[in-house]
Amino acid sequence: MMDDLIGQFTKETGIAIEQQRIVWADLYPKLQVSTPAGEGPDLALIHTSKSRICIRRHLEPIDPA
Repeated sequence: MMDDLIGQFTKETGIAIEQQRIVWADLYPKLQVSTPAGEGPDLALIHTSKSRICIRRHLEPIDPA
C-alpha cells in the first residue's frame, strides 16, 4: 500500500521519496535520537498511541486538510 501511495505522490508532484522500513521497536528510539539532532526523517508513520510522545519530542503533526 505504501509503495502505491509513494508512487502516486511522486507522479503528482515530481518529488521522489526514499522509503526506509524500520521495525516498530527500533523506530521510536531512532526518532528520539535523530530528530533533535536535526537528522530525522522528513516524514514518519507512527502509531497513534505513540504520537503524543513523538510530537513532544520535536515532531509536528500534519494538518489533515
